[in-house]
Amino acid sequence: MEKKKWVVWLMAMALAITSVPVYAAGNGSVQAEEAILTEEDTLTEENWYESVYFQEPEQRYPKPGIGKKGAREASLSLEESVVSQLEDLPDRIDVSAYRIPVSQAGAPYFQILSSHPEFFYVEKSTSYSYSGGYILSYTVRYRMEKGEIPRCREELEREADLAAAQADRSLSNVEKALAVHDYLALHCEYDLDRLNSNSLPAISHSAYGALVNRMAVCDGYAGAFAYIMKSRFGLPCTMVSSSGMAHAWNMILIDNQWYHVDVTWDDPTRDLIGRARHNFFLISDSVISDSSHDHYGWESEHKATSTAYSNAFWTGVESAVIHHRGAWYYSKYDAGSRKVNLVRRNSLLNGAEAVVYAGDLWGTSTSYYPSSYMYLDQGNGKLYFSTKSDLRRLNDDGTAEVVYRPSVPANYGIYGFTVRGSQLCYAVQNSPNLSSKQNVQTYTLAELEEPVIQEITGISAEDVRAVYDGKAKRISVKGALEGDVVRYALEGQESYSASQPEMVDAGTYRVSYRVERSGYQAFTGTAVVTIAQAVPKYTAPRRLQGSSGKTLASVALPDGFVWQTAADTKFSQEGTFTYVVTYVPSDTKNYQKVPNIRVEVAVSCPGHRYRSVVTQSPTMVKKGLRTYTCTLCGDTYTEEIAMLTPQKPGNASGQKVAKVTASSLKFIWKKASGVRYELTLSQGKKKISAKDTDSNSVTFTKLKPGTEYSLKITPYRKADGQKVYAAKSATVKAATAPSQAKLSSLRKSGNKSARIAWKKASGASGYEVYMRTGKSAYKKIKTIANAKTISLVKSGLKKGKTYSFRVRAYKKLGNKKVYGSYSSTKSIKIK
Repeated sequence: MEKKKWVVWLMAMALAITSVPVYAAGNGSVQAEEAILTEEDTLTEENWYESVYFQEPEQRYPKPGIGKKGAREASLSLEESVVSQLEDLPDRIDVSAYRIPVSQAGAPYFQILSSHPEFFYVEKSTSYSYSGGYILSYTVRYRMEKGEIPRCREELEREADLAAAQADRSLSNVEKALAVHDYLALHCEYDLDRLNSNSLPAISHSAYGALVNRMAVCDGYAGAFAYIMKSRFGLPCTMVSSSGMAHAWNMILIDNQWYHVDVTWDDPTRDLIGRARHNFFLISDSVISDSSHDHYGWESEHKATSTAYSNAFWTGVESAVIHHRGAWYYSKYDAGSRKVNLVRRNSLLNGAEAVVYAGDLWGTSTSYYPSSYMYLDQGNGKLYFSTKSDLRRLNDDGTAEVVYRPSVPANYGIYGFTVRGSQLCYAVQNSPNLSSKQNVQTYTLAELEEPVIQEITGISAEDVRAVYDGKAKRISVKGALEGDVVRYALEGQESYSASQPEMVDAGTYRVSYRVERSGYQAFTGTAVVTIAQAVPKYTAPRRLQGSSGKTLASVALPDGFVWQTAADTKFSQEGTFTYVVTYVPSDTKNYQKVPNIRVEVAVSCPGHRYRSVVTQSPTMVKKGLRTYTCTLCGDTYTEEIAMLTPQKPGNASGQKVAKVTASSLKFIWKKASGVRYELTLSQGKKKISAKDTDSNSVTFTKLKPGTEYSLKITPYRKADGQKVYAAKSATVKAATAPSQAKLSSLRKSGNKSARIAWKKASGASGYEVYMRTGKSAYKKIKTIANAKTISLVKSGLKKGKTYSFRVRAYKKLGNKKVYGSYSSTKSIKIK
């Protein structure tokens, strides 16, 4: 978790949805079109630092030129359009030309605000109107009264110039970045107390907070750094964020390599004047995410792979690194001499270190602080620094002269120093680090005071607001006396001119005026000339024609008009309908676009093309319906479909008896798809059992042994809840097997004979008697056709042989026999 806990003021999210229906009349009917809706999108404590809001604005929206379908597109990118509109302090900005999906809500708008810190006065909260799935406009909410904004803009620009002035334009890009980094660390204080008390103002999240108020949190530091590097030095510099850390910092492009810069984490959380660390200056992705730097969870389209500066000398420097008269100065602890030295480098990256002043090591009798606690700053073109016990000036001859020696108690030292105007600011402490706010004392140094020059008073110029009419606009400077010289310059111009700048086209002009009077300090002021875009004259398109099946894009519009209703809207029926267009004048700089112009399009069908669909299927008891619909205009008609004729299933086939027992019969047949079977088992004329199945087999149980049965098989299929039977039924005759025969006796009958007897088997038509000698196979020795005969005398047996006998009953069914089970075996030995 980040060491600095960010608490963003909590803004309640309100969801307000309003609808404004648009109606179109055609053929006497009323049809509702797309409604215009409004919703809220506000960044809160929970989502303030989500990476999506700090990404560079996407460039996938319309660009200058002609679209694929011939429609005119916006002449500016989305970012350019929003920036141009915000400069005029509108209440609403129009983005209807860019087809931003509603699913993206305020993200593109917030990305543009993050990429342009100069809009510090705009809240990260908006409501957006949309229609047809695309955003039409964003409302603009301000952090201050509009009347205060011009003055605050001037203050931001003045302080940005002051910060940029720390680096000569002749310096390398690395040197410029270091100078601005250290300036922010020295002059901005982390807004810790108000953060902890939940009273953090919105302005502390801005570049204005960091540069003008000199109180900010992370995105204030990052916004200020990005704004100065881009606007003053032209270096690509973005803001990145991590929702998990609730933190934002910078990535900067130097010599075609991207690097991370986190000024916030290089400035002590509890502000200590004069201290500026450099652990997070120009480092790579791998370094900033390691365990000692502990950054994670950011998303960026840029990769920082270079480690060119990961081990630069400044990583061990905790004072500012100041450019002074062509050289670089900083303080550094030397472990060998146990001194804290003021060091000079003639070249930032390649020069050798030279000790300018060697100071005593801070500490008490028991502990020392071997860090770079010698702080230095510039004032009035001179370099001042602190030692353990006094404040000194570095003279041009290299000597260090004491300019003030405050009272420093025993075991205390000067643990902070900076120059603010004519005052030397210092902190006397017994430790370099504090948990509470630092007690800063001041001493006014006469040599830093600028001579008092009488100021010119009574000069003013009112802002000018006008509408474009092709004529030049001028400001009027009041209060100038005869003999005064008044000169003018547009913002960004380095020199003043006696004539006012040309201000004809619509836009916002910031005019600096300078009044010079002999013996007085020159007076400089600023007036803003705002020339609003004029409303163009136009004639709304009439007699527009469209064809069913085509889209709105197929309807040609006069020059200057573009469809505001989605151009891919398809004409689905005939009639006259109302749509919306926008008038885009050829001179978009000086004339407004006029949206929400209603036009009528007469839609006709070029020739019906019908597609049919069965809307009601026919049955055997009801006719069906088929509906024909024109794919171009939607015209419909219906026709009837005749009732279905029942289709009988085929007759049963392949039926036979598959298995027979004394008490059951199993029948099988060939199965037909989609067919069921009604089954009736009869004994003579008496119905024994009835079954219904979609299988191809059935088994009847609990039947009488040796009994004849017949099975009737009737196929059928269901249609509309009715049964449709096959033309014929099939009949299968079968008989159950007789019951098992049981031997009752086996004994000798005469000299070489044996008599076998058995009990009568139920359902038997006759019996078969089997015999074997010893262990040989059984052979049938007699078939008895009379069911009443239940004994047999077998003669011709031999002495000394053993004979075994068994019997089974059979039931005669036509020419076939159905056998019962064999009886148990009885044996006899002939003696």
